[in-house]
Amino acid sequence: WLKAQAPAPVNEVYAVIKGVMAMTQFRLLMLVVAVAMVFATEEKQRDNPIRKVVTMLQKMQATVEAEAKAELALFEKFMCYCKT
Repeated sequence: WLKAQAPAPVNEVYAVIKGVMAMTQFRLLMLVVAVAMVFATEEKQRDNPIRKVVTMLQKMQATVEAEAKAELALFEKFMCYCKT
């Protein structure tokens, strides 16, 4: 009534191992795709139009402040010239 099972043929064992390896490769591929998507999302955030405008305004602010300092220096020289 109790029969001993024969060991699985070598081909079946290789088929199981092959299936496990295929699943592992699939999981690795999914991991690579997920990492690529994260990097693409970060790059898109850097290219965000609002971020571009804010960066442009910050650069303009720095330029205007530098010009204001130069203009103030020229004005002070002119006022000194007018007093003498």
